[in-house]
Amino acid sequence: MKAFISILGVVGLAASASAQLGNPNDLYVYGDTSDNVYQIEPNGNYVGVFSNTGAFNTLGFFGGNNNTFLAGGTGGLREIDGNTGAVIRTLGSGFTYDVQFANNGNIYATKSDGTIKEYDYATGNFIRNVVTGIGGHAALNIRGNVMYTTDNKSGWSNGTRLSQRDANTGAINWTLDTAAFGIFSIQSIRFDSFGNLYVANMYSGQNGIYKLDWNTMTFSLFADNNVPGGGPTGWPGCHGFNFGPDGHLYAAMAGGTVVKYNGQTGAFMGVLWSVNDKLSDVVFKPIPTPGALALLGMGGLLAARRRR
Repeated sequence: MKAFISILGVVGLAASASAQLGNPNDLYVYGDTSDNVYQIEPNGNYVGVFSNTGAFNTLGFFGGNNNTFLAGGTGGLREIDGNTGAVIRTLGSGFTYDVQFANNGNIYATKSDGTIKEYDYATGNFIRNVVTGIGGHAALNIRGNVMYTTDNKSGWSNGTRLSQRDANTGAINWTLDTAAFGIFSIQSIRFDSFGNLYVANMYSGQNGIYKLDWNTMTFSLFADNNVPGGGPTGWPGCHGFNFGPDGHLYAAMAGGTVVKYNGQTGAFMGVLWSVNDKLSDVVFKPIPTPGALALLGMGGLLAARRRR
């Protein structure tokens, strides 16, 4: 297995040589029933359990100043070391559905009380409610100075109002009723590398991943979730999905499969991996840029010198 050294400059090398290292470009698949985060290679080879959060994982994210994973779930949100899989800390309390890093480096989380809460990344302390009154299972995606939310998702099986908001103030720029396009329960909001917006629909209506046409502001079915681990409607289907470094779409099916679709056409390409678990999301860890790799090498060299 290729070693991957943390970008945390002063940390240098991983603390334990026996720890499972989180390789870039692998898939990190969130399990709900097991609390596991599974590590899968792009060819579908199973690496192992990367982390266990104890949180009944919901949606996840990778990024931030320290290149860590985030996981929603019960009892607050978890931050996970991006290299070792160790749970670093728990922020907040109660049920967290979706979680992301904001532009200012802090963490935004959608909570069971119908709010989007901001937590100070340095201290972990609660700062404010950015948005209130949007239901306890709101999906979230932050893009620059705007964010996209579901504003009427009070449970797993509803949520039809998609809004674009100011990411700092929470003020609404526009709102779209997705029920007009057969989308009755938005599970997640994601983007491809070209800036196209997609949502996953499950429980009511046709299960699938739908793509927004920015010119007409209409949705159409992009990837049908009537595949192994999914179904035509109801449960199971897809909570979380993401586009991989290869440009293709990878979806975590609640029925225990990770499936792959053509990123341009939405055509089903097959089952990548399966497990006896309810899966909730799939997250990628990008390959560091050349500049970051240089910093990694310097950090490792300094750490090695200190041990002599």
